[in-house]
Amino acid sequence: MFDSFERGLASFSEEEAVSYLDSKERIEEWLTEIEAELSSREVAYVNRSLNDTTGLQFTPILLVVDDYPRFLSTLDAKLQERIVNYMKHANYLGFNVIVTGN
Repeated sequence: MFDSFERGLASFSEEEAVSYLDSKERIEEWLTEIEAELSSREVAYVNRSLNDTTGLQFTPILLVVDDYPRFLSTLDAKLQERIVNYMKHANYLGFNVIVTGN
C-alpha cells in the first residue's frame, strides 16, 4: 500500500498482510518479493494447466495506491515498467492495482 501525503491509510500498516510502501527503495523490495511469488504461481499455473485450469484461483495481490501523482513521482522509469508489466501479464496470477487520483 502506497499512502498519500495525508497518511489516511497509515492505520492499516500494522496489518500482517499489508506492506506499507513509503519510499522508492521499499517499493522496489516489495516488487522483488512479489516477483518471487508470481514466479511460484506461474509454475503452479503451468503445471495445473497441463491438466485442467478449472477452479484455479490465486489469492489476490493488491497494489493499493492513494495519490497516484505522488506515487508516480516516487518511482523511476524502471519501477514503472515493472509495475506495468505485472499489470499486463500477471493479472491471471492474482496481481491487481487499485489507484486513487488524490
